[in-house]
Amino acid sequence: MGVAIATAAVAIGSALFGASSSRKAAKAAKRAAKEEAGRIRWNADEVERAVEINDQAFAYNIEASEIASKFNVEQLNREAAYTEWATAFNDTIGRRQKRRQQGSQVVAIARSGVTSSSSGYDVMRDSEIETELELQANAYAGLRQAHKLRQQAEITRIQGENEAWNLNFQRTEEKRMGALEAKDLRWQAKVAEMGGTSRASALRRQGTAQLLDGLAGMANTYMKYGGGTSTSGTIS
Repeated sequence: MGVAIATAAVAIGSALFGASSSRKAAKAAKRAAKEEAGRIRWNADEVERAVEINDQAFAYNIEASEIASKFNVEQLNREAAYTEWATAFNDTIGRRQKRRQQGSQVVAIARSGVTSSSSGYDVMRDSEIETELELQANAYAGLRQAHKLRQQAEITRIQGENEAWNLNFQRTEEKRMGALEAKDLRWQAKVAEMGGTSRASALRRQGTAQLLDGLAGMANTYMKYGGGTSTSGTIS
């Protein structure tokens, strides 16, 4: 009888120790899973913060690009307008000078007693043609420069719009990719937590099974050495 009790005590002790170890392992597994899930969630939070900061940087760059483009366009248009004004002003001054010069030449020729068919009038007409050609050439050059400036302003405007569009596209894409990464990390955290809970549950069930096996072994031992019917159904 004493042997049966001693053997049963050893069996129950072993079962209790196994069950206790399983419970401790279950708690450790659950704690480790929780810590891992917390670490992954922290990474997800950092990704979201980085996305927010990056988005603010994109917003600043887009605004700066738009302001710079607008300033450059306005500057080129002002230069074009000034060129047109300067061209018209110089043409007016040039024609006034031309008329004064022609008047002086006519007076000089009249005083000299030269007729309108003389070479003096021919020289005056040639000078008038040359002056007119020069004025027209200057006006054309000025208007051409103004047109080039307006073309540059239009090109600058289009380039600014394209740059803003590209930055907006990159901004949207960065936000989308960051949101996907954060979502994936949060899902990983959830999976890690669920895995830890599942492992802890399995360890607890394993401990319970070990305890039940120990109790069954103790009963069998007691029945074997102390008399009675064993749990396996055999007659001692």
